[in-house]
Amino acid sequence: MIASSVAVTTMWSLGFRNALYPLADASFQMDLSSLLVTVATGLASGLAGWR
Repeated sequence: MIASSVAVTTMWSLGFRNALYPLADASFQMDLSSLLVTVATGLASGLAGWR
């Protein structure tokens, strides 16, 4: 998160307020099933990395 926030701050200070590589045709929807998959993947990755 620190690296991400430093990157955003750096890009904003250079005058870039938009993404360098915008996603033209991609649409993302947040619904319960995608949230559950994301949480399950995060938990599984965290447990696998902890071991």
